[in-house]
Amino acid sequence: MYCLPGCSFPEVLPDGRHVVATSATGLRIIDLDSAAERPLLRWEAKTAQDLVRGMSARYDGDGHLVYVAPGGQLLAVPFDARRALVTGPAVPLAEGVRVESGRGAVQFTLSASGLLAFAPGPVMSVGILVRADRNGKLDTIPAPAANYNALDLT
Repeated sequence: MYCLPGCSFPEVLPDGRHVVATSATGLRIIDLDSAAERPLLRWEAKTAQDLVRGMSARYDGDGHLVYVAPGGQLLAVPFDARRALVTGPAVPLAEGVRVESGRGAVQFTLSASGLLAFAPGPVMSVGILVRADRNGKLDTIPAPAANYNALDLT
């Protein structure tokens, strides 16, 4: 699977052929048979710029795609999984879902039966650095709290 500009948090759709994934620009659809990928467009999109700006999308098995908008709002959109297309307007489900902005990780899950669980909290853009030794002992690195991401070891 190839996705520009770098995808994460993939969800295989029921047809086994399509994947919805998070990218820096919004949700993307990847066709596993052809390796083609495209942005997921909002319902009644007028241009190719009318993207679904969200992350960590999950298909609920009942015709909806559930995802979190960048500010932490949990949304559901009617979704044709066979065609991988949004078929209606977004509906808010919850506010204040915790998002770890450095990685885009969203703290929610959705079961096949439609049960939704999420961790509430603010967008987490500031963190501290911690290291672990081979025995699992954790130690805080003496560095200021910041929005750390894309770390490398030297």
